[in-house]
Amino acid sequence: MTIFPFGACPVPALEFIPHRPPMALVKSLERAYGEGCIICTVIPAGTMFIREDATVEPLVLLEIIAQACAVYGGWRTKDDSQGKQAAFLAGVSSFEIVGKAVADEPMEITVTLLREFAGFHLFNGELRQGGYDVARASLKAYQPAATTTRLET
Repeated sequence: MTIFPFGACPVPALEFIPHRPPMALVKSLERAYGEGCIICTVIPAGTMFIREDATVEPLVLLEIIAQACAVYGGWRTKDDSQGKQAAFLAGVSSFEIVGKAVADEPMEITVTLLREFAGFHLFNGELRQGGYDVARASLKAYQPAATTTRLET
């Protein structure tokens, strides 16, 4: 079941994360539910993230998945009166590139929360483009208690 307590879908990803252009790589939260979400983005040609052959730099794919995890964390803890709650990438246990992502084409990132304990969250993320798998990652993020760290926007 899709749950969006904060308005119409899709929702701009910037509502949930502290990143700002040009480092905000994810564009929209398409669907969110208890154990994960689906994020969409497009990386434009001519940016620093694109190689001469029009493919996305491989490590940028990991950053896109990490930002998708941050969007999910922001969605779960959104409280307009308190600002955006900071979340930090704490580790990557696996990262696999299984295809190429290209500029100017939509990408879909699916994030699944596997486990959470003491502020730590374990995620699996999958990035697809044009119906094909491009990258997968298993990440750990840390999100301090809501009363300790907030980012103002």
